[in-house]
Amino acid sequence: MKKYASRLAFFSFLMLLVSAHGSAAYSSIDINHESLQQSIAAGSVSEYLESLYQHQLDNGVRNFIPFSLLLITTSRQLLSGGETASALVCSEYADRLSPDLPAAAMNRHYVAWRANRLMVHQLVYGLAISFPKIFFSLDDCAYYAFKQLAILGAALMITLAGIGIISLVRNSRLFMHDLCHVMPKTLSRHGVIALFILLCILPLLLGLSLAWLFPYWLMLFWSYHNVRERAFIGIAVVGFVFVVPLIAICCSYFLFMPQCDVQQRLWQANYGYHTKYELEDFVQYALRSPDDYELMFSAGLVNKREQNYATALRFYGRLLKKNPSDYKVCTNAGNVYFAMGDWDHAVEMYKAAIAAAPDRCAAAYFNLARAYQQKFMFKDAEQSLSDAKRLDSLRVETYLDIYSENYNRLLMDETISRTALWKKGLGDFFEQRYLMNSVWNIFFSGWLRLPYGTLAILALLLLNLVYSVNDSVRIAAQCTLCGRVMCPRCQRNIAADILCFQCQNFLKKQDQLSYKQKDAKKVQIYAHIRLLRRWASCFSIVLPGMAHMWKGRIVLGSFLAFTFFWLLLQVVFVLFFRGSWYDLMYDRTVYGCLYAVLTVAVWLVLRSHIRSVKSPDIEDNVALMSLGLRI
Repeated sequence: MKKYASRLAFFSFLMLLVSAHGSAAYSSIDINHESLQQSIAAGSVSEYLESLYQHQLDNGVRNFIPFSLLLITTSRQLLSGGETASALVCSEYADRLSPDLPAAAMNRHYVAWRANRLMVHQLVYGLAISFPKIFFSLDDCAYYAFKQLAILGAALMITLAGIGIISLVRNSRLFMHDLCHVMPKTLSRHGVIALFILLCILPLLLGLSLAWLFPYWLMLFWSYHNVRERAFIGIAVVGFVFVVPLIAICCSYFLFMPQCDVQQRLWQANYGYHTKYELEDFVQYALRSPDDYELMFSAGLVNKREQNYATALRFYGRLLKKNPSDYKVCTNAGNVYFAMGDWDHAVEMYKAAIAAAPDRCAAAYFNLARAYQQKFMFKDAEQSLSDAKRLDSLRVETYLDIYSENYNRLLMDETISRTALWKKGLGDFFEQRYLMNSVWNIFFSGWLRLPYGTLAILALLLLNLVYSVNDSVRIAAQCTLCGRVMCPRCQRNIAADILCFQCQNFLKKQDQLSYKQKDAKKVQIYAHIRLLRRWASCFSIVLPGMAHMWKGRIVLGSFLAFTFFWLLLQVVFVLFFRGSWYDLMYDRTVYGCLYAVLTVAVWLVLRSHIRSVKSPDIEDNVALMSLGLRI
């Protein structure tokens, strides 16, 4: 029941959108649900939608998303009612009305599959065709980029947290042993443990967030790692300090873009649709920001499409005063002159565009050919059309196919590139510094506000690092046989293979020891080895990849752990985070199942592979093999 209620609410929302947008700039197009249903009932839905499509082309609209969404929903309803033919028509025109909408492309192939379930390849085609279209839509591209960056950042943080946990578990006994030697002897064992816990959670006590706890652990136990591990940990911590905040800022940028009203208007003007009321607001934006190139250019573009030629020329004239060699402005200004019947001025502007950018102005060549045709200069028109095809044959063929005397179809308009719109959005985003600060505070700052942010944190970590390199305090080691903690302060002579006194005597005086003494020592060694194996097994289950780090393969383990967590987070995002038009697309189900299968497969592979990884503490322990105690 809830499912049908949510769909009814979504359908009502689409109707409001269509009625709002269809009553303004496209008032000449009869867009309403009743007319659509009547055409479906009369069997003339194809003719009705074709007339709407032609009117859309006449208005110069590239993507009319509200009506495409209505057609997608209608096609699903028709499939449920068994009207497959009408569903196919609706899905086809939903894609034609919004060629940059991924949901429309995916739905078209989904309906084709529902019409014949043996055509499973239609689902694959739908995924393959719709995926590139994500990058042509503001909302879809922003959500996809945000999702992937968030997953990347979270996977990096979890991997670093895993390395920190490994370091804590492996070196906590060594650190407490050194604390016992450093602190006064009057301090009890429980006091040392309390001090150790206090030092481990010091960043939290200082008001830093949990994100800084794990890099702090790595620096705290720096001296207890070998040279290779120190190098990797140093790179990881520095990368974390700089890369993760950068990822967080990028995520906030992609959240900002779809919510910025100016950006939405710019995308709609160049690649979408606009209403009469939005046109008025857009012109006001441009008038308030006369130095904003993108706003001025787009204001001229939408006024030309709405046949407000004098207004369009005023906007283009201001831009040409600042830069007379802007080929896009020259081309569009020429289109306005062409529509006003001033072909000589149009030809002049097209030639100026060609002179400014001869290798990028296919539209100027194409429009020049149209102007030459109006002046009966057919040879020159043929040459200009040939030049246009040489630069952009696909676009030229598209405009030849949709030929009409309507100026929005007869002439090619230049638009602001999507890359330029993203760059403008980036500039607008950097002006909103409170957004970046809020994202930083959510993940990293806690309640402590350190001056200079990242640099202050990095300085603190590096100070800890420098102190650790020349440290004369953290010098404890662990016996490679029985796991006993020792240091030069309590045992002057430590063997090169790091053995305690008891184990050294055990190895040297085998003939002098009784069977009972030997068995007692072996039991102690067995207990230590079993503990190491249990930790490895635990890490391989809970934190796949970390068991490889536990066995000394820190680089391999970090890569495997990152891969696993990246796949796992993909599943989490698919299940709990929903993007644009998620109810109209089946990719969530496909990608969710795919990532879930890969995640389980990687987990099983890592669980089985860890058994073959040799550790210098267990499988490659020379002392154990010399005693025949290899487990």
